[in-house]
Amino acid sequence: MKKYMLIYFLISMSSLYSQWEFVGLDSIVVRQIQVFGDTIWAGTAVPAVQSQTAGLYRSTNKGKNWIQIDT
Repeated sequence: MKKYMLIYFLISMSSLYSQWEFVGLDSIVVRQIQVFGDTIWAGTAVPAVQSQTAGLYRSTNKGKNWIQIDT
């Protein structure tokens, strides 16, 4: 019985992870995130790729597109 419970638990856990989808801010380390209504704010760290700038980003479409607020 314990074996079946473990199998059920593992299957249910894998379905939880499948609900996540990666969108936006590719290759940027996000240090802080804040949500106000439909707007998402993300504070980023030193970029992993030199062509990208660390700073404050804003999204108004659930994180699909981001606009850098400061430079």
